[in-house]
Amino acid sequence: MGRQVSGTGIRLRSGLLLLALVGWLIGKKLNAGIGYLASLFTTMIATYDGC
Repeated sequence: MGRQVSGTGIRLRSGLLLLALVGWLIGKKLNAGIGYLASLFTTMIATYDGC
């Protein structure tokens, strides 16, 4: 059903992965908990998007 927006989905997923990486790096410097929450939140989004 989402094949017509596959290009946008790939771009969105790449953006989410990039945000997750940046969030993880920032969280690692500021607070490990922030990075963990950011990665967990992004993982939940990616899993939901994959359904």
